[in-house]
Amino acid sequence: MGSELGIGYDPERHAGYVDHWVQILTDTPKEILFAAADAERISDYILTIEQKKEIKQTQEVGVMRQDIPHAERTYLAVPYAERHEAKALGARWDAVKKAWYVGPEADREKIAKWEPKHQPAPTLDPRTEFAAVLREIGAVVEGEHPIMNSEAQRIAAVNDKRGELTISGRAHHLLYWP
Repeated sequence: MGSELGIGYDPERHAGYVDHWVQILTDTPKEILFAAADAERISDYILTIEQKKEIKQTQEVGVMRQDIPHAERTYLAVPYAERHEAKALGARWDAVKKAWYVGPEADREKIAKWEPKHQPAPTLDPRTEFAAVLREIGAVVEGEHPIMNSEAQRIAAVNDKRGELTISGRAHHLLYWP
């Protein structure tokens, strides 16, 4: 995330945390899941703040353009690091769908790399990938699990004795394209 925001990264500053994290993960192996979820929420929050700053700056400069009707929009898969390039080519940010888009006047050759049809196909579907991660951390994945309905779920763990060891959490199946 530091590289996306242009604030750099110094791995030497993190050396002091390693022993502490080794102890935490030794005592509570599933803590990595909580840390990853927290990191994702923090990243989303900070990136949203950055995007709001960009929108505010655009409005302050007076570059408000006529809105493009939804039916005429082509949504794009623009990596955060390439947002300025996309914006320079006329892409606009849809705050509701949280995605970049262009109108019919856009130069198709210049935006082609961001069109969804040019994106690599995922190697696994999200449910299969999540099931593999659950198995890696010791979950017994069977039946309709993992359930990805954004509600709290419990799943048995290997070597579970009468519900003493369970894995719980929420799984979300997100769609990125409108």
